[in-house]
Amino acid sequence: MLSQFDLTGKKNLVTGGTRGLGWSMAEGLMEAGAEVVIWGSTAKVEDVAQAFRQRGLACHGVAADLADRASLEDGFRRSLALLGGDIDILASDASAYLSDAVIPVDGGYLGC
Repeated sequence: MLSQFDLTGKKNLVTGGTRGLGWSMAEGLMEAGAEVVIWGSTAKVEDVAQAFRQRGLACHGVAADLADRASLEDGFRRSLALLGGDIDILASDASAYLSDAVIPVDGGYLGC
């Protein structure tokens, strides 16, 4: 069935990827062939990414606090670097309210 959802070569960012639905979305994307950066608010994110990598899945972890604009922007820049400059899919399973949480990117904006 996964052959119908082939994401080989796709670059993905999953916020809230250390547990629950975010973890499951990240796992599904990777099992379909995608390379994924998972975000979490603590250093635990790297342990989760390592566990995915031990299963042979292409995963990177980035600690980012969505409630802090500087952390959000830094996390996005680090994610872009890890994924070679491209993000094809954004799966948002974590959020925080910031009235100015829109980051200008080439050709548009990223809102969290």
